[in-house]
Amino acid sequence: MDARQFLSLIIKPSLRSIGLQSVAAEQLLLGTALHESGGLRYIKQINGPALGIYQMEPATYKWLMGYIDDRFANSNLHSLIRQSVPRRFVAWPEAAYMSVNMEWATIVARLFYYSKPQPLPPAGDLTALARYYKRYWNTEKGKADPQDFMVALNPYLAEWPLWVAGPA
Repeated sequence: MDARQFLSLIIKPSLRSIGLQSVAAEQLLLGTALHESGGLRYIKQINGPALGIYQMEPATYKWLMGYIDDRFANSNLHSLIRQSVPRRFVAWPEAAYMSVNMEWATIVARLFYYSKPQPLPPAGDLTALARYYKRYWNTEKGKADPQDFMVALNPYLAEWPLWVAGPA
């Protein structure tokens, strides 16, 4: 999958739909997806439980859906999130839905980062974005190194102003 199209057709509209768009969020999510999915290639972890282009584990997804209900019940954000879910789902979709709907996977990934106590690092600060990713997404127990994230995202940051407006 082309990273430019992924950014412009999936990440940007998904973040706009829930009112949580920023360049820093776009860069963090693109880097997370690039690293976790092996360059936007995998939607299911090889030899593991993680699902979707961001590779979120079902247990994390379950926790996050409960957090959203507890923390944001009756809020505008909760309403915006619910609008992103097809009406056929009375409750939140199962975790496997992240594997078939990249918009939903992106919303969920952004909400996961939004649940963290520290604000997002500044846009364009590759080192800070990589540390944030490692601390919150991959965690200290995870195998990824912040350097891996930097390697995945760096080529795109160098060109960022040239292609953020739309697909190539």
